Amino acid sequence: MNAENTKRPPAREWHGKHLSWSYRPHAFRWDGEQIEGINFLPLAREMRAWMMQRGQLSYISNSDRETKGRYTNPYSYSGAALSLVLGRAINAYHDYATTPTPDHTAVDAEVERLRLYNEVLLYTARICEVAIKQLLYCTQFPESRYKRMALGALLESPCPDCKKKNGKEPHLVSLIGTLAHPFHLCLEFDHCAT
Repeated sequence: MNAENTKRPPAREWHGKHLSWSYRPHAFRWDGEQIEGINFLPLAREMRAWMMQRGQLSYISNSDRETKGRYTNPYSYSGAALSLVLGRAINAYHDYATTPTPDHTAVDAEVERLRLYNEVLLYTARICEVAIKQLLYCTQFPESRYKRMALGALLESPCPDCKKKNGKEPHLVSLIGTLAHPFHLCLEFDHCAT
């Protein structure tokens, strides 16, 4: 078969849009009227540093919320917990891959490999989801808009402003693309919709 006969799949059409947004006071950690820092835990940066053996994963407890200047972003706490769980899953995967287990049959080994692979994949997706929700919490988007969304819906969901009218489908909205658009980074994640 030559290159002329090879057909590429059609490009995915994008009919979505990016919503406009701004920061709200919840984007910062406060001590009285003074800003102490951003209300966002850098989960991805910490996880990358930890995986390269150049850093530690943060642990913050829900009881820390009462202390002045601490995180009030509820997704920071679940994100820190998920990072620690993912770290354990990665360590278990590494241990299994590098430690001989002579009593395992080929079936046992394959089942364990699949279990560990799926744990790493699941927790990676959950950390992506919670990182996006951390960012959304810092914006004026109402939490009810994204709180119950899974990762797929955060990446693409029906526009809340244009309901089905006259039999037309609503536009799709990418919340990650929406967050990235003001920084001209939407093309890193998505199509630019404006």
